Amino acid sequence: MADFKWHLEGGAPFIVGVLKNYSEEHFRMIQADFELFDKAGQRVGAVSVQVYGLGPEETWHFREPVGNHQAVRARLVKLQSFH
Repeated sequence: MADFKWHLEGGAPFIVGVLKNYSEEHFRMIQADFELFDKAGQRVGAVSVQVYGLGPEETWHFREPVGNHQAVRARLVKLQSFH
């Protein structure tokens, strides 16, 4: 994961970011799992982002909608790659 941030667009929350494959391997799928938190810091849900077919040194920009409108921030909790 190169970077991600919380983004509001028209009042709707999104997680936007960049996944980069720094290796020389081709990945069939990469999955980033995020936990969602409300204003009080309580966990209110989770979101996963999947990227398919990321080759060596390739970059993928993502914009994932967050359906839970109580959430005000996200934390990356797991990043998995599958060959």
